[in-house]
Amino acid sequence: MKHLLPLLMLPILASAQPASLQVANLTFKLESEATATLKLGNNAIRITQLWQVNFIDHPPVNSTTFTKEPWNGKITVKQEPNAIVIQGRSNDLDLDIIATKAGDALDFKVNIVKTKIHVSHVYLPHATEFPIEGMDKVVFPHRGSESMGLAFLPEFFRKHADGNTKWNQVMSGDKGYISLFGAPLQSLEDHTPILPLRVTEEGKKWYTEGLINDVERISYRVNRPPAEGQAELSLVENDSGSMLAGTRFGGKGWLFRFTGNGNDTYNDNGRHVMRYLFNATMNAILQREPELVTKKRIALASLKNGPLHGGWTPTPVADWENYFPGASFIREAEAEFVRLESPEAIRSALQDPNVGLILNPYGEIYPGGDASKLLDDLKLLKAFVQRGGIWWETGGFPFFYVLIPQPYESFSASYPSAVADFVHFAYGPSGLAIFGVQPLMRKPWDMERIVNPTSLDIAGLGHAANFTHGWMTAINPGSAWKSPPLRWQGNLSTPKIALEEVARVQEIKGSLEDKVTKPGILDKLKGAVLVRTGIATAEKQIEALKHLPKGSIVHYTEYLKGGFDKQYPDHLPVNPRFGSDDDLATFIKACQDSGHLAMPYTNTSWWCTDPKGPTFEQAGEAPLAKNRNGSPRKERYGNNEGYSICFYHPAVQDAHRNVSKDMSEKYPNDIVLQDQVGSRSWLWNFNPLEPNFACGNDGMLSLSMEDAQNVPIATENGYDRVLNFETMICGAAWGMIPAKAQHETRHAKYRFPQGEWEFFPILSYLGHDQCIFTTHDLGHFISTPDQVAAALAFGYAMSYYWHQNSHQNPPQVHWLNWLDALQKTICAQYAGKKLLDFTYPQTGSDHQKPHELIYTQFQGNVTIVANTGETNVPLKNLLANTAFTKEERDWLDTITLPPFGFYASVPNARAARIFDKEGTPVSIAVQLKNKNIDGVVLAPSATTLQILVPDSWKSAKVNLLDSKYAVKSAFKGNILEITLPKYQDDYEEMPVDYATKAPKTIKATKPVVAIVSPKDLKHPHLPADIDLWEKHLKHFLSEEGIDVIRISDLGELVRLLKLPPSPERPFAIVSPAGETVFGLPEIKPLDFIQMIKNYVNTGGIWWGTGGYPFFYYLAVRSDGSTIFTHLGGSGSSIFGITCPGGPVDQPKRPLTLTEEGKRWFSKQRAERLKYATANAQRPFLTPPETLVLVKGGKDNYVAPIRADGWGFLFNLGGFSVDKEVASDIIAGTIIFLWNNPWPQPPTPPRQVAWKLQ
Repeated sequence: MKHLLPLLMLPILASAQPASLQVANLTFKLESEATATLKLGNNAIRITQLWQVNFIDHPPVNSTTFTKEPWNGKITVKQEPNAIVIQGRSNDLDLDIIATKAGDALDFKVNIVKTKIHVSHVYLPHATEFPIEGMDKVVFPHRGSESMGLAFLPEFFRKHADGNTKWNQVMSGDKGYISLFGAPLQSLEDHTPILPLRVTEEGKKWYTEGLINDVERISYRVNRPPAEGQAELSLVENDSGSMLAGTRFGGKGWLFRFTGNGNDTYNDNGRHVMRYLFNATMNAILQREPELVTKKRIALASLKNGPLHGGWTPTPVADWENYFPGASFIREAEAEFVRLESPEAIRSALQDPNVGLILNPYGEIYPGGDASKLLDDLKLLKAFVQRGGIWWETGGFPFFYVLIPQPYESFSASYPSAVADFVHFAYGPSGLAIFGVQPLMRKPWDMERIVNPTSLDIAGLGHAANFTHGWMTAINPGSAWKSPPLRWQGNLSTPKIALEEVARVQEIKGSLEDKVTKPGILDKLKGAVLVRTGIATAEKQIEALKHLPKGSIVHYTEYLKGGFDKQYPDHLPVNPRFGSDDDLATFIKACQDSGHLAMPYTNTSWWCTDPKGPTFEQAGEAPLAKNRNGSPRKERYGNNEGYSICFYHPAVQDAHRNVSKDMSEKYPNDIVLQDQVGSRSWLWNFNPLEPNFACGNDGMLSLSMEDAQNVPIATENGYDRVLNFETMICGAAWGMIPAKAQHETRHAKYRFPQGEWEFFPILSYLGHDQCIFTTHDLGHFISTPDQVAAALAFGYAMSYYWHQNSHQNPPQVHWLNWLDALQKTICAQYAGKKLLDFTYPQTGSDHQKPHELIYTQFQGNVTIVANTGETNVPLKNLLANTAFTKEERDWLDTITLPPFGFYASVPNARAARIFDKEGTPVSIAVQLKNKNIDGVVLAPSATTLQILVPDSWKSAKVNLLDSKYAVKSAFKGNILEITLPKYQDDYEEMPVDYATKAPKTIKATKPVVAIVSPKDLKHPHLPADIDLWEKHLKHFLSEEGIDVIRISDLGELVRLLKLPPSPERPFAIVSPAGETVFGLPEIKPLDFIQMIKNYVNTGGIWWGTGGYPFFYYLAVRSDGSTIFTHLGGSGSSIFGITCPGGPVDQPKRPLTLTEEGKRWFSKQRAERLKYATANAQRPFLTPPETLVLVKGGKDNYVAPIRADGWGFLFNLGGFSVDKEVASDIIAGTIIFLWNNPWPQPPTPPRQVAWKLQ
């Protein structure tokens, strides 16, 4: 009997006894009630915390604490042949953890049997240690807006040494502030209204009149002002309180702080006014109390590897880093700028009498390194101020958080919108895939397949990577819940093999052919560049169509009833600015008649306010998503506000279906973009109609599935659950394909340490055979070689932004033609084709950035190697294990790819960016078509390049489409050599006299500079600005005998612009309104700008005074009233000019004269400018600048172009122009050109798109 008793109890095990399951090469062994081990081949993986449950307003419980006070739970384990069941029972929570054999895998599930407390998250496993030893990489999902996926290398999980760590913030609350001021500040509503600023009476003693006028044009959110008695000085304020306050703590120095978090003006968010006021305040200190900063150290607390942006401050850290080295007050104070890169350096500086100023750029985060030392640190800070130091706080609630070192890296993702609920751990020949088993919906409103959102977390432990997986839930007391399975499969050696299994299990299947069934559309779609036509009216959109490459996707938003992100879900009737409903129909038909595909922007994913649309007004708040307390869930994009919605509400469904029907049937577009379908993350939505309060947006996806049965659809970004019905995914690339301006730092290289990660395209492996991928449809375009290289490496289609008059900008025309050729030769061949291979050929080499050279293979013999880095890459011996033919590998062994170079091969086409014979990077995309070589070469004039082509091409002819040019070609074996002719531009030739004599001696024009100054101009500040320009220009030009006059009659300006060079024409014209050009209502804006170009072409000098030239057109009526037109880049495109976008303001940088600038400007002028600063965020990107006179930091500040003639178009390359400095520069250029022969206009080597046919 003694021996029978244990046998009878075998199914139920005491918690200390192990239970185990084995499948294939994976063994799961329960070590205790809370821990387990997994054996993957020879690798031991420890589960140190099996599960955890999180609650609303209640501490969590886990597998260790469940049996302890106050839970006092009981855990039992049941071993079955194919399963282990772990039962936890307590007074407040009953749950089952179940591990089951599933073929070669183990499935883990959690059942919440009973709960008396609101459950918000369930984690299984809660903590799992994957050893670094023997690890190759961990493939992990990224958010679907950022990239297709990531891979973390073992170094990512090791401990990072002191000085090489990143930083986390921990909350310290208000104790720091109270320790300094004795009481809390005024904590107003986070979204306190943005109100106009005003300079206080005391502030007027500190600041100049010009600054006061500038500041009082700006609004700001002041939501953390000082309480009464906490500020000895208030310099700037609004109706919410002091915006810039100072206190001395009874000593000699100052603690200054900005008390809000900015505004929502453009992309600036208040950073300009913050730096403007900082600079002005320090200039005032230099005048009032020079001893505080003279010959002192001026410090920026910028931690090594610190955050790129602080908390609740509008100004990124990089802006301060760029500002300080050129700050004029530092030079004038004979001070020294230093960076404080560690908390220890900050503490040392606070005690150093030679430090005069420290600025904290992290807003309400204190860079102290140790939260326990905060109060001691603030004692040092107070003593520093009392002794005479100046400390600056830059926003929010000061000292509310503390930055502490993060020796271990970590990363988290939530699904959706992470690209997949999937992770893969690779150990040599072994690999473990962990993925949720939640098959995709088979049809719209498939209630059996509603997704349960999940979370995935990975973190370094030094010896291991800690992995956590969880489900988001909303389990009410008295309710039960069952998790979907989490599968662990150990016989999937590579992530590629694992993702094939994921696709099978999740039922990701289909093809582009299944989705695009209308005859003739699919082939056109594959070969189409997505062109976002940013053009205001239907009429102008139609005019632009003839300038686009045939077969483009024409993507437009301008028809929207209320404008962009206004009055959704209502899209129609058509916005009157765009035209009428009939005009929209005419436009769509014109697109299709021109051979293009029409794609409107639609968005029914949220409902907007300010104002509400008719649908919202009628339906009220019942359709809105709800917070737990029943309040509507708000959303905000830029300046536009609204609400999340419940897609199961009939009003939401009706509104969506109306838009879909309108834009696919009433207006028969070829493809319809539905914004945010692939972008929205899960959310808690407690609208009673929502079937799962932890909402994965299945209702939104169901509506799109309905639409996909009628018309091909596209969406913003993407993840696995949209692959079966979306035709095009526009996004998943902000962090993967380089972006410009404010989006630049979204790239993953700014997030993760170099050499510790790489991209792994999870989403592409799952769905490249299902969808066409392109970058974000509204803001991320392929406009530079680095973007091309990355787009090809990841299998993306080409895209571009087109202004109304981009066709008049030759570089843009050539670039779009190049993109079109690349799309039609290469991208069309991999569109809808399965990704077969994605590797890094330099892995294992000593190259510093081996992940920048990428090899990609798609089904259909599409092979690509791309250099996504900034250095040359010799390909010798790197491509032996690729699918390139032996002939291609042998040739590529002789090739060095330039920065952002590539080679792409498909059976009937080749494309490359390689060096020509002179060592210049050139690009080519060609295919064999009707025994001719067809495509585009993007290269300068008279260049010779070579590319390997198939043997069957040897008899093909090479001709240029433009018959006035002849191309030379020859085959040397299978190497095609092409020599291009010299490109002839149409230029106005400069008269010989101007090249040999000074205009002053020719007397061809009169010595007059004219300022455009419309009579009786009704504008708040431009008349005063014009007065200042006139005053300063007269001062600098009078000694040369050059008069400064005003042109107040714009009709007279038109007459003068039309004159040829003559004594009647002024020598130069100054446009004093920055980005705005004055004109007449009866002249179309672009026609007026063309007159200016003709004036420059024929020897005129036009001076623009800052920003993006011709961005706005201000038509002035005879009574001084105005008509304002936003031209965007279309105005400057007439000159072929493009400028970078991005924030309106950037830090001022020191101005420096080039060697040519020193030749132009007198010694006295050069000496004055030596101390000048300006921001230079709008230099000319195109056309190439060959005459640079003044630089602002690294960027060109004054670099005139000659257009297509021999005059000069000047512009100040930034905003916030100091008019006295600018006038000095303008005068210097005019004086030089008046007194000297003019330089011969260059014929710049353009990158020309040579069309072969």
